[in-house]
Amino acid sequence: MLAGIVWQVFTLIVFAALAGDFVLRVSRARSNLALAASDLLKDTKFRLFSFGLVTAYLTITIRCIYRVAELAGGWGNEIMQNEAEFIVLEGVVIVIAVICQTAFHPGYCFPQMRLQNRVGPKGIMGDKDVSDPEMTHMSV
Repeated sequence: MLAGIVWQVFTLIVFAALAGDFVLRVSRARSNLALAASDLLKDTKFRLFSFGLVTAYLTITIRCIYRVAELAGGWGNEIMQNEAEFIVLEGVVIVIAVICQTAFHPGYCFPQMRLQNRVGPKGIMGDKDVSDPEMTHMSV
C-alpha cells in the first residue's frame, strides 16, 4: 500500500515539473502566441479555472504526502493517532479540492466548449460534419 502512494506522490511531482516547464515556456513565448491564445491567458474565467486546478492539485498532493508519512510508521504510529491532523490533512484538503473543481468547472469557465460538444437530438456530435466514419455511429 505504501509503495503505491509513494509512486503516486512521485508521479504528481513529475507532473508538476512538466506542467511548470510548460507554463514557463508559454510565458517566455508570450509575444509569439496566437491572438486567441493570448486573449485566453488574459480571460478571468481561464485564470479562475487555472487557480482551481492548481489549488486542487496542491491539496491532493498535500494529502498524498501526509498519507505517506502516516503509513510509513506502521499501524498505530503517532501520526495515525492524531485526529485533528487527520481531519485537516485527509478530509479538509479534499473538500477544498472538490469545491475548487466544482466552482471553477470547465463547463462554466469555457462555455463555448460546453455548447460546442452538447448532446442534442442528432446525437453526441450535434450538427457537426463528421469526417471520421468511426464517429458517425455515435448517437444517444
